[in-house]
Amino acid sequence: MMVSNITLNGKTTQGEPVCSTNNNIFVNVNELKYEKRVLATDGDIQSFHILKMNIQEHGMLVPIVIDESYNVLSGSRRVTIAKSLNIQKIPAVIVNKDLNEAQKAKLEIDLHLSSRRMTYLEISLLIFELHKESVAKRKTVLELAEYLKCDIRSIHSKIAHVKSFHKLSPEVQSILCEADSREAIERIVFANISYLNLNFNLFEKEILPFNMEDITNSKLKSILNKLKQQKNEADRNKTIDKQMAEIEQKTDNALFEITDLPPVKKIETPDYFQASKIVLQYEIKNLFNQSMDEKEILEAEALKSTYNINFSKEIELIKSLLH
Repeated sequence: MMVSNITLNGKTTQGEPVCSTNNNIFVNVNELKYEKRVLATDGDIQSFHILKMNIQEHGMLVPIVIDESYNVLSGSRRVTIAKSLNIQKIPAVIVNKDLNEAQKAKLEIDLHLSSRRMTYLEISLLIFELHKESVAKRKTVLELAEYLKCDIRSIHSKIAHVKSFHKLSPEVQSILCEADSREAIERIVFANISYLNLNFNLFEKEILPFNMEDITNSKLKSILNKLKQQKNEADRNKTIDKQMAEIEQKTDNALFEITDLPPVKKIETPDYFQASKIVLQYEIKNLFNQSMDEKEILEAEALKSTYNINFSKEIELIKSLLH
C-alpha cells in the first residue's frame, strides 16, 4: 500500500495511506459510478456553468478521485460535465477505498492546489463546498487553514464571503476570478461584502464598463460611498416597513375589537376592515410619491369618504421616522 506525501506550508510530511502517484490514469466516463449532484441554489447552478465553460475551453485540469471499483469519491460535477460535452476519457486518481472523509478532503485540496491554476476565490469555493457537505469538520478546517497559510477565522470568513459570491451573475464571477483584477476587486468584495448584498446591479454597472487598470482609489471610494448610501436607505426602509407592520397590526386589532356597535354596523365591519387596508396602502404610496392609476386613486378617496377613514396620525408618525 502506498503512502502519500503531503506538502504543507512548504514542508513535505508523510501522511496516511492515500494514493500512489503511479495511479494517475485516464478513465472512460461511462465506466464510472457516481451520484449526480442536485444543483440546489442559483449559486450552485452558476458555478456549475462556469466550471463547464472552463473545462470546455481548457480541458479537465484537475483529476477526479475514484477508488479501485471506479466509484467517484470526488468530482461528480466534472463527470456530469464531461458527459454533457461528450468527453470520452478524463484524468483520475485511484485511491484506497478505505479513505476516511478527512483524507478525502485533504486529497481534494492537494489536487486542486497542485494544479497551480486556482485563484483565491476558487480556493474559497472549494472550502465552501467541503464545508457545506460536512466534510470539513473543525479538525479538518484547521488543516485547510494550514494549507492556505491563514488562521481558522479566515477560513470561516472565506466561507461567508463565497456565499455572497454565489449571488453574483456569471459575468461578474468571471471578472472576480481573473488574476490580474483580483487585488482591485477584493478590496470591494472582501472588505465590503455586506454592501454588495444590497444591490448587485449597481456593482455590475460600476465595475463592468471599466478596465481593471482604470479602477483607481478614488473610483473605489466612489463605488463604496454609493453602496453605503444604499445600505442607509435600506436600513431606513426596514424601519419604515417594521413601523407599517405595527400600524397595520394595531388597525387590525382595533377593527376586530369592535363589539358595541349596532347589529347593522357589525355586519359591515369586514367591509370597513378591507376599506381601511386599501386606504392605508393608498396613503403610504401617496407619502412616498409612488405612481398610481386614476382608478386606484378614485377608489381610495371614495372609501375614505364613505367609511370616514383617517390615517393622518399614522402618516405623521411615519414622516417623523424619515428625518
